[in-house]
Amino acid sequence: MPSGGELGGACRLWPSGAPSSSPPALGGGEPATAAIEQAALSLGLRPRWRLWAGPVSLAECDLLDEAGAPASGARGLGKGRDQAEARLYALAEALERFLTGPTSLDSAAVRFIAAEELADGVLAEEASAPLLRQLTGSEIACYAYQAVHAGQEGATIPLYLGAPWYAGQDGHVYRDRVGDRADYQGLSRYSVQSGYGLAPTQDEATVHALLETVERDACSLLTVRTFMSGRQPTVIDPHTLPEDLALLHTRAQRELDATVHLINATTDLDIPTVLAYCTPGDGTPYRRGQAAALATRDAVTAAITELLESQLPHTAPPPTALTPLKPYPALHRCARFDFTDALQRAHTTAFFDRPSPEAPRAQLDELLARLAAAGFTAYRRHVAVLPGEVSAVHTVVPGLERFFAVVKGALVLPGPRGRTC
Repeated sequence: MPSGGELGGACRLWPSGAPSSSPPALGGGEPATAAIEQAALSLGLRPRWRLWAGPVSLAECDLLDEAGAPASGARGLGKGRDQAEARLYALAEALERFLTGPTSLDSAAVRFIAAEELADGVLAEEASAPLLRQLTGSEIACYAYQAVHAGQEGATIPLYLGAPWYAGQDGHVYRDRVGDRADYQGLSRYSVQSGYGLAPTQDEATVHALLETVERDACSLLTVRTFMSGRQPTVIDPHTLPEDLALLHTRAQRELDATVHLINATTDLDIPTVLAYCTPGDGTPYRRGQAAALATRDAVTAAITELLESQLPHTAPPPTALTPLKPYPALHRCARFDFTDALQRAHTTAFFDRPSPEAPRAQLDELLARLAAAGFTAYRRHVAVLPGEVSAVHTVVPGLERFFAVVKGALVLPGPRGRTC
C-alpha cells in the first residue's frame, strides 16, 4: 500500500461475497463492521472495497447486488485512524445511502397534510415555509416522526425535506406511486439528503444523524455571517493544537500542498463545529472538510480527514454551476464560498478541547440537552432496522438552518435563524 504523499496513488479491491471471503482482519473495528456487513448481506448486498493509505486511512465501499452490479446509490467513503475504522465508516455510509434512497419509500406510512398547516405548525421556522403558504389547497406527503427526547410529542414531517430523489424533477415516479399531486418545483430547492445516520445501535445512529444536522446548520450560519454580513471568521491557531492533531494538520498540509485553515464554526448550540479549508488557487477550486462533534478534538480530526477524503481519485464532484445565482450577488458570494479575503482579517483563537461522554446514549442525552437549551426539538424516524439491530434513522430539527445547499448552486434563502444571524 502507498504511504505518506501517495494518497490515492494506488488502491486494492476486496470483493467479499460471504464472511469467509471478507477483507483481512478488521482489528478494533471488527465487531461493528461484521454486524453492518451481515445486515447488508441480509439484503443480498456484498461490499467491494478500495483502500488508500496516507496521513489517515481512507476507504471507499460499493455494495453489489446478487448479480454483481452496484446497488442504487450504495457507495460510501470513510476515513479513520486505521484501515479497520475507515472500512467501517465507508460500509456504514454505503448501506445508509442505499436504505435512505428510493428504497426507503413506504407508501403505507405516507400521510397527506395541508401545506398551510405545515407552514404554520412545526415548519414555521423553516426557510421553505413561505413556499408552503403559496400552495394553499395542496396536500404534502409526510411521515410521522417521534420526538427523540422521551415525553415530548411527535411531529409530521414532509418527505421533501430529506429526500431530493422524491422532490426533484425525476421524482414524479415516486410521487405518482403514493398519489402525490403537489407542486414541488420550489420546495425541491430546500430538499437535502441530510440528517441521516446508520450504526449498530439506534442511539449511535441518532448521534451521527444529529451531528450532521448540527454541522449543516453551523456551516450555513458561517456562510451567512461571512458573505452576507461581512463578519470576520474565527480560526484556530494550529500552533496551539495538541501534538497528535498538530501532526495530522502538518501531514494534511504536506499532502495537499496548501495551508489548511481551521475555521471555528461553532454556534449558540455550543456543539464544536470545525471547517478545514484550503483557499482556491490559480485554476484550482477551494477544498473543504467539515464536522461537528461533542469534543473539539473529534471535530478537528474529522474535518481534516474529510478534507483529505475529498482528494480521492474519481470521487471529486463535478464543478458546480453557479450561473443561475449571478443575478443575486449576495447568494452568488455565498455559493462561491471563497474565504480568501475573509481569512486575511480573521480572528485567531487557541485550541480548547472539551470532554465528551463515551457511551452513545450519554452522547445522545448531551446533544439533546444542548439543543433544548437553545430552544430546539429533535425528531426521528426509523428508516430501517436490520438483523443485529443495525439501525438507519432520519432526524429533523425544525428551525436549524439548511442554507448550506447554496454551495451546490441551489437558489435558496436563509430561514429565520439565518436572517437573524
